[in-house]
Amino acid sequence: MIKLNGLIKDNLLYEGLIHSVSPAEFDDMIKRWVISNDKFDVLLKNEKIQLNFKDNLNVKELNNLLQFINKLGWFVSAYLVYDIDMKWKSFDRESFILTNINKKLYSFQVESKFDVEFNKYEFDYLYHTTPSINDEKISKIGLVPKSRSKISYHPERIYFVKNEQDLDAISNQFHKLDSSVKEFSYYKVNIKQSIKNNSGIRLFNDPNFTDGIYTLSNIDKRFIEFIKKELL
Repeated sequence: MIKLNGLIKDNLLYEGLIHSVSPAEFDDMIKRWVISNDKFDVLLKNEKIQLNFKDNLNVKELNNLLQFINKLGWFVSAYLVYDIDMKWKSFDRESFILTNINKKLYSFQVESKFDVEFNKYEFDYLYHTTPSINDEKISKIGLVPKSRSKISYHPERIYFVKNEQDLDAISNQFHKLDSSVKEFSYYKVNIKQSIKNNSGIRLFNDPNFTDGIYTLSNIDKRFIEFIKKELL
Protein backbone atom coordinates (compact mmCIF):
# COMPACT_ATOMS: atom_id res chain seq x y z
CA MET A 1 0.00 0.00 0.00
CA ILE A 2 2.88 2.40 0.83
CA LYS A 3 4.51 1.81 -2.57
CA LEU A 4 1.16 2.26 -4.36
CA ASN A 5 0.55 5.58 -2.60
CA GLY A 6 4.07 6.65 -3.57
CA LEU A 7 3.42 5.85 -7.23
CA ILE A 8 0.14 7.78 -7.22
CA LYS A 9 1.82 10.79 -5.62
CA ASP A 10 4.71 10.64 -8.09
CA ASN A 11 2.41 10.56 -11.12
CA LEU A 12 0.45 13.54 -9.77
CA LEU A 13 3.69 15.59 -9.93
CA TYR A 14 3.48 15.51 -13.72
CA GLU A 15 -0.23 16.21 -14.17
CA GLY A 16 0.16 19.94 -14.80
CA LEU A 17 3.41 19.68 -16.77
CA ILE A 18 2.92 20.57 -20.43
CA HIS A 19 5.36 18.67 -22.63
CA SER A 20 6.05 17.54 -26.19
CA VAL A 21 6.25 13.87 -27.09
CA SER A 22 9.73 12.59 -27.93
CA PRO A 23 10.94 12.69 -31.56
CA ALA A 24 10.75 8.88 -31.65
CA GLU A 25 7.15 8.93 -30.40
CA PHE A 26 6.31 11.72 -32.87
CA ASP A 27 7.76 9.57 -35.67
CA ASP A 28 5.74 6.54 -34.59
CA MET A 29 2.45 8.41 -34.20
CA ILE A 30 2.71 10.49 -37.38
CA LYS A 31 3.47 7.33 -39.41
CA ARG A 32 0.25 5.78 -38.09
CA TRP A 33 -1.72 8.80 -39.25
CA VAL A 34 -4.03 8.09 -42.16
CA ILE A 35 -2.52 10.36 -44.83
CA SER A 36 1.16 10.18 -43.90
CA ASN A 37 2.07 7.09 -45.94
CA ASP A 38 0.94 8.73 -49.16
CA LYS A 39 2.10 12.28 -48.50
CA PHE A 40 5.47 12.45 -46.74
CA ASP A 41 8.47 10.76 -45.13
CA VAL A 42 9.74 11.62 -41.64
CA LEU A 43 13.38 12.52 -40.95
CA LEU A 44 14.60 12.96 -37.35
CA LYS A 45 17.31 15.63 -37.12
CA ASN A 46 18.54 15.86 -33.52
CA GLU A 47 15.94 18.00 -31.71
CA LYS A 48 14.07 18.90 -34.90
CA ILE A 49 11.94 16.86 -37.30
CA GLN A 50 11.67 17.22 -41.06
CA LEU A 51 8.66 16.10 -43.10
CA ASN A 52 9.72 15.50 -46.71
CA PHE A 53 6.72 15.56 -49.00
CA LYS A 54 6.00 13.22 -51.90
CA ASP A 55 2.86 15.13 -52.86
CA ASN A 56 1.22 18.46 -52.08
CA LEU A 57 -1.38 19.00 -49.38
CA ASN A 58 -4.74 20.58 -50.01
CA VAL A 59 -6.10 23.07 -47.44
CA LYS A 60 -8.11 20.44 -45.54
CA GLU A 61 -5.12 18.08 -45.33
CA LEU A 62 -2.86 20.94 -44.22
CA ASN A 63 -5.24 21.96 -41.43
CA ASN A 64 -5.61 18.36 -40.25
CA LEU A 65 -1.85 17.87 -40.26
CA LEU A 66 -1.18 21.08 -38.32
CA GLN A 67 -3.83 20.10 -35.75
CA PHE A 68 -2.31 16.64 -35.34
CA ILE A 69 1.22 18.04 -34.94
CA ASN A 70 -0.08 20.52 -32.35
CA LYS A 71 -1.64 17.71 -30.30
CA LEU A 72 1.79 16.07 -30.09
CA GLY A 73 3.24 19.28 -28.65
CA TRP A 74 5.10 20.31 -31.82
CA PHE A 75 4.68 23.03 -34.49
CA VAL A 76 5.76 23.75 -38.07
CA SER A 77 8.47 26.41 -37.87
CA ALA A 78 9.63 26.61 -41.50
CA TYR A 79 8.85 25.29 -44.97
CA LEU A 80 10.58 24.76 -48.29
CA VAL A 81 8.72 25.00 -51.62
CA TYR A 82 9.84 25.21 -55.22
CA ASP A 83 10.59 28.90 -55.75
CA ILE A 84 13.10 31.25 -57.32
CA ASP A 85 15.35 31.47 -54.26
CA MET A 86 14.68 27.94 -52.91
CA LYS A 87 15.24 28.95 -49.28
CA TRP A 88 13.62 27.87 -46.01
CA LYS A 89 10.95 30.38 -44.97
CA SER A 90 9.24 30.98 -41.65
CA PHE A 91 5.89 29.19 -41.57
CA ASP A 92 2.60 31.06 -41.11
CA ARG A 93 -0.54 29.11 -41.97
CA GLU A 94 -2.55 31.95 -43.49
CA SER A 95 0.34 33.25 -45.56
CA PHE A 96 1.26 29.73 -46.70
CA ILE A 97 -2.30 29.03 -47.88
CA LEU A 98 -2.53 32.39 -49.62
CA THR A 99 0.76 32.26 -51.56
CA ASN A 100 2.25 28.75 -51.47
CA ILE A 101 -0.48 26.11 -51.27
CA ASN A 102 -0.23 25.38 -55.02
CA LYS A 103 3.57 25.44 -55.26
CA LYS A 104 5.51 22.19 -55.14
CA LEU A 105 5.99 21.46 -51.44
CA TYR A 106 9.32 19.89 -50.46
CA SER A 107 9.55 19.99 -46.67
CA PHE A 108 8.23 21.19 -43.32
CA GLN A 109 10.60 21.75 -40.41
CA VAL A 110 8.91 20.80 -37.13
CA GLU A 111 10.06 21.88 -33.65
CA SER A 112 8.90 21.12 -30.12
CA LYS A 113 6.67 23.61 -28.30
CA PHE A 114 7.55 22.39 -24.82
CA ASP A 115 10.16 20.29 -23.02
CA VAL A 116 10.51 16.94 -24.78
CA GLU A 117 9.94 13.74 -22.81
CA PHE A 118 12.59 11.06 -23.28
CA ASN A 119 11.99 7.35 -23.54
CA LYS A 120 13.20 6.64 -20.00
CA TYR A 121 13.94 3.00 -20.78
CA GLU A 122 16.78 3.93 -23.14
CA PHE A 123 19.02 4.94 -20.21
CA ASP A 124 20.94 2.64 -17.87
CA TYR A 125 22.86 5.36 -16.02
CA LEU A 126 22.67 9.14 -15.75
CA TYR A 127 25.05 11.54 -14.00
CA HIS A 128 24.33 14.28 -11.48
CA THR A 129 26.30 17.18 -10.03
CA THR A 130 25.45 19.15 -6.91
CA PRO A 131 27.20 21.51 -4.46
CA SER A 132 29.19 19.32 -2.06
CA ILE A 133 27.32 20.83 0.87
CA ASN A 134 24.47 18.48 -0.11
CA ASP A 135 26.51 15.26 0.22
CA GLU A 136 25.34 14.34 3.71
CA LYS A 137 21.72 14.92 2.81
CA ILE A 138 22.03 12.78 -0.32
CA SER A 139 23.62 9.94 1.67
CA LYS A 140 20.60 9.95 3.99
CA ILE A 141 17.58 10.58 1.73
CA GLY A 142 18.84 10.40 -1.86
CA LEU A 143 18.17 13.05 -4.50
CA VAL A 144 15.24 15.41 -3.97
CA PRO A 145 14.12 17.94 -6.62
CA LYS A 146 15.34 21.52 -6.11
CA SER A 147 14.12 24.69 -7.85
CA ARG A 148 16.49 26.82 -9.92
CA SER A 149 14.02 29.63 -10.57
CA LYS A 150 16.79 32.11 -11.44
CA ILE A 151 16.58 30.65 -14.95
CA SER A 152 12.81 30.55 -15.33
CA TYR A 153 9.81 29.46 -13.30
CA HIS A 154 9.21 25.74 -13.30
CA PRO A 155 8.45 22.91 -10.84
CA GLU A 156 11.32 21.72 -8.65
CA ARG A 157 13.51 19.21 -10.43
CA ILE A 158 16.66 17.07 -10.43
CA TYR A 159 19.15 17.60 -13.27
CA PHE A 160 21.19 14.92 -15.04
CA VAL A 161 23.52 14.57 -17.99
CA LYS A 162 24.00 11.48 -20.16
CA ASN A 163 27.78 11.21 -19.82
CA GLU A 164 30.19 11.65 -16.91
CA GLN A 165 32.43 13.94 -18.98
CA ASP A 166 29.56 16.43 -19.30
CA LEU A 167 29.41 17.02 -15.53
CA ASP A 168 32.11 19.71 -15.70
CA ALA A 169 30.08 21.74 -18.20
CA ILE A 170 26.84 21.61 -16.24
CA SER A 171 28.67 22.36 -12.97
CA ASN A 172 30.05 25.50 -14.60
CA GLN A 173 26.55 26.51 -15.66
CA PHE A 174 25.32 26.09 -12.07
CA HIS A 175 28.38 27.98 -10.80
CA LYS A 176 27.42 30.95 -12.98
CA LEU A 177 24.06 31.06 -11.19
CA ASP A 178 25.81 31.26 -7.81
CA SER A 179 29.54 32.08 -7.96
CA SER A 180 29.92 31.51 -4.20
CA VAL A 181 29.52 27.75 -4.76
CA LYS A 182 32.93 26.41 -5.78
CA GLU A 183 32.95 22.73 -4.76
CA PHE A 184 30.73 20.21 -6.52
CA SER A 185 30.18 16.49 -6.02
CA TYR A 186 29.63 14.13 -8.93
CA TYR A 187 27.27 11.15 -8.77
CA LYS A 188 26.40 8.19 -10.97
CA VAL A 189 22.71 7.25 -10.87
CA ASN A 190 21.43 3.80 -11.80
CA ILE A 191 18.34 5.17 -13.51
CA LYS A 192 17.33 1.74 -14.83
CA GLN A 193 17.00 0.35 -11.31
CA SER A 194 15.39 3.59 -10.11
CA ILE A 195 12.63 3.17 -12.70
CA LYS A 196 12.16 -0.49 -11.74
CA ASN A 197 11.68 0.70 -8.17
CA ASN A 198 9.41 3.61 -9.18
CA SER A 199 7.72 3.32 -12.58
CA GLY A 200 6.32 6.85 -12.17
CA ILE A 201 9.70 8.46 -12.88
CA ARG A 202 9.74 10.49 -16.11
CA LEU A 203 12.66 12.18 -17.86
CA PHE A 204 12.60 15.41 -19.89
CA ASN A 205 14.97 17.46 -22.00
CA ASP A 206 15.78 20.83 -20.42
CA PRO A 207 16.34 23.60 -23.03
CA ASN A 208 18.08 25.83 -20.45
CA PHE A 209 21.03 23.45 -20.12
CA THR A 210 23.04 21.92 -22.97
CA ASP A 211 22.35 18.16 -22.99
CA GLY A 212 20.41 18.58 -19.73
CA ILE A 213 17.84 16.05 -18.53
CA TYR A 214 15.53 16.49 -15.58
CA THR A 215 12.99 14.63 -13.49
CA LEU A 216 10.46 15.79 -10.91
CA SER A 217 10.75 12.53 -8.96
CA ASN A 218 12.87 11.61 -5.94
CA ILE A 219 15.76 9.19 -6.53
CA ASP A 220 16.33 6.66 -3.77
CA LYS A 221 19.83 6.67 -2.19
CA ARG A 222 20.23 2.96 -3.04
CA PHE A 223 20.67 3.85 -6.71
CA ILE A 224 23.18 6.69 -6.27
CA GLU A 225 26.97 6.22 -6.39
CA PHE A 226 29.43 8.97 -5.40
CA ILE A 227 32.17 9.55 -8.01
CA LYS A 228 34.34 12.48 -6.86
CA LYS A 229 34.50 16.12 -5.81
CA GLU A 230 35.51 18.92 -8.18
CA LEU A 231 36.73 22.47 -7.34
CA LEU A 232 35.90 25.29 -9.77
